[in-house]
Amino acid sequence: MARRKREKGNFDTALKQGKYKALAEVENSLFRSAKKGNIRSIIFYLKNRDPEHWKDKMETTHDHQINLSQIIDDAKKRVIDVKPASIEADAATEK
Repeated sequence: MARRKREKGNFDTALKQGKYKALAEVENSLFRSAKKGNIRSIIFYLKNRDPEHWKDKMETTHDHQINLSQIIDDAKKRVIDVKPASIEADAATEK
């Protein structure tokens, strides 16, 4: 077939036209099926016609900056300074 395509330009053109015609028929059939409410056809159509918005995998990015020393300092401020009673008693007897 490759040899025929090289030898005769009309043969190659006819193959391409047949390919495009068949593709158009399938596309039209898919579109009609999607318009009738066929869920699989709708999903397939949307994923292929608008892949930016219709895809199986959603991508998310996180660009948050974390300052660990600030988190630790904030946590230290929230800690209540409570000494157990036994430590306070020992401190009082030492005076």
